[in-house]
Amino acid sequence: MSDETTGAPVTETPALPKVEDLVFDDFYRAKLKGLIGFTVDTEFKWTPKAYREQKIPVEFTPVFTLKSKNGLEIAEQEDSTSYVEVDEGTDKPRVVMTSGKVRVETIKKGLVEVKNFMMEDGTALNFVAKTGNLTSKVKGVETKMGTITVRNFIKYLPATLQVQLQDAINERDTLTPEEERALE
Repeated sequence: MSDETTGAPVTETPALPKVEDLVFDDFYRAKLKGLIGFTVDTEFKWTPKAYREQKIPVEFTPVFTLKSKNGLEIAEQEDSTSYVEVDEGTDKPRVVMTSGKVRVETIKKGLVEVKNFMMEDGTALNFVAKTGNLTSKVKGVETKMGTITVRNFIKYLPATLQVQLQDAINERDTLTPEEERALE
C-alpha cells in the first residue's frame, strides 16, 4: 500500500486488541507493582535479593513466608516512625527516630515462617511464628531447639536483613514465579 500523493509506502497501524481480549497478567502486574491493590492477609514467599542476584545455591538460601501490612497499617506506621521533642535545657527541637521499634513491630506482624536461615557456623534455622517452633538443621539432621517468640527470633537477624524484611512486608515484595520455582 502506498500514499496516493507521495507514492511512499504506508504501513498500517496494527489494530488494538478488543477490551474483552485483554488479560491482566504477570506482565501488567510487574509494570504496576506497588500501584495495584492486593488481597489483605495473604501470605507470600520472599528471599533477600542478594541471594537471587548472586546466584547463591538453594541449599544456602533462606525462604521467608511473609504477610504484608494493609494500606491503613502502613499509613499509621508512618505517623509513628519519628517525632519532634524540645530539649528542656536548650529549647532546641530534635527529631527522635523510632524506626527500630517500628521495624521490629513490622517483622513481628509480618513474619509467618522461615526456612533454611543460615547461621555463621553452617547451621540452618527453621522457624514457625504461629507455634514458635525453632529447629536447627546440621548435615541433614533436624533438631528441635525449643519454642520462642517472633521477637526472640528477630535477635538472630542482622539489622540489614531486618530492614529488607520490613520493606518486603510493607511493599509486598513477592518473588516472581520463576524465582519461586528455582527455590524448590
